[in-house]
Amino acid sequence: MIHFILGQTATGKTARAVRLAHEIGGELVNCDSRQVYTGLDIITGKTDNPTDIPMHMVDLVDVSARYNAHEYAMRAREIIGDIIARGKSPIIIGGTGLYAHYLLHMKESLATSCEPEMKLPINTDEAGSVEDMQMKIGSIDPTALANLNKSDRANPHRLLSLLSKLQNPSYVSPLDTKVTLFPGVPHKIQILLHESPQATRDRLSLRVATRLAAGAIEECRHLLTQGYTPEMPGLQTLGYTQLFEYLSGAITLEHATEQWLASECKYAKRQKTYMKKYFPTAEIVQV
Repeated sequence: MIHFILGQTATGKTARAVRLAHEIGGELVNCDSRQVYTGLDIITGKTDNPTDIPMHMVDLVDVSARYNAHEYAMRAREIIGDIIARGKSPIIIGGTGLYAHYLLHMKESLATSCEPEMKLPINTDEAGSVEDMQMKIGSIDPTALANLNKSDRANPHRLLSLLSKLQNPSYVSPLDTKVTLFPGVPHKIQILLHESPQATRDRLSLRVATRLAAGAIEECRHLLTQGYTPEMPGLQTLGYTQLFEYLSGAITLEHATEQWLASECKYAKRQKTYMKKYFPTAEIVQV
């Protein structure tokens, strides 16, 4: 059995996954798009990960590198296959619904090779504004649009390149909902959701405060001293974005904290919408 424990941020996914792992002899597979980056520990919650159970798919790439759902799914498939071969139960845990969706439904033909970068030239005048390109991309392949980070969504060159690839007549979406991860192995999906918007805000407020107390600011300052910059792909992340602004002197710590919390609440709302839409048969657990 392959277990998925997905859900909104701050719903206790890690604790639930650890309990299950102890019960069934399982190993954890991270499904958080930020924990794949090295050096992002406190704000991403990596420091909460267990030390007595294997936790795969963390600390894979440098924060200066791009990493996407397709790359995640290819590598995670190999790890999950190895866990099963060793007689253990894989437990996929995290809040990045897009990664889980790719893992479940990526076509077999793309699971063993890099996704082709097929492109056609596009007249920039015909492409339109950033908003126009976002709409065109979403109409062709919604998951491709969802896979863009905040910076890429606002980058006309990145959007133009992606639109060029998608409009190629040879382009085929890498996903098919009829495809299932290891068809011969059953899987169970649980989605953990906050019981109310107020519960979301209360828990996230506590989480932000806890991570600030644990050294979130010092972590950001250390990243800067290592030569990393806020524009790098891995640092387009809630918490880091706001604290980098604070460290630059652009906003106060109070303002940064308020923005961080507000962004986390908005993200949790998007997580709920995405997961209920793309995992319609999952068991919903309110916490």
